[in-house]
Amino acid sequence: MEELIKFTKKLRSKINKYKEIYLRNEEAVREQIVSPFLRQLGWDVENPDEVIPGALITERKRKRVDYVLYVKKPGKTKLAIIEVKALGNVEKGISQAITNAKHMNADYAIVTDGDLWQVYRLEKADKIELVCEWSILKDKLNDIINKAKIVANTKDFGKRLEIQLKCPHCNYRDGFKLLKEWKYNWWTVYYYECPQCNKKFRFYVDPQGKRKSFIIKVKSD
Repeated sequence: MEELIKFTKKLRSKINKYKEIYLRNEEAVREQIVSPFLRQLGWDVENPDEVIPGALITERKRKRVDYVLYVKKPGKTKLAIIEVKALGNVEKGISQAITNAKHMNADYAIVTDGDLWQVYRLEKADKIELVCEWSILKDKLNDIINKAKIVANTKDFGKRLEIQLKCPHCNYRDGFKLLKEWKYNWWTVYYYECPQCNKKFRFYVDPQGKRKSFIIKVKSD
């Protein structure tokens, strides 16, 4: 978590520093922002069992998609595709990403310009749901990491936390300082400090779905 926060902070600086390049160079966005971010989220972008860049959508038209991700889940493998656009052009890629995902029978379509990331889930009867989105330039670092975990290379790919995170002391809901993270049985425990009241609390997340996630107050260190 700490390394991912540091990396995302550096990535934000890079996007700001080289904004003029990324505004007009889609390939630079793909190679210098998207691929490194995927690596930090646990994807081996050099391993064809996990990621195929520039995958063919159809042989006849020789159309390609920027990335195909092989999401391994118990008993089956799901697909996710990523459509990359130049900075500031996410809106132009949404329809294309969803169309490409349908052609490849993918379960998820992700579109990004390096800064803004949008994750769509394709369901039956052409139902399309925007599951999550975040901005590397605008959102708080902790919020970015918590949201980006939805596309990390884990069995929980695509799974959105249903609980609304808020401080149990003062009901603050914006961003929290992560002090520590650890495992407790099947729980993942996040130890947060509230920036408004400076009090601490633990957030227990249950990735296995055996029990609901919950928050508990911490009275003192």
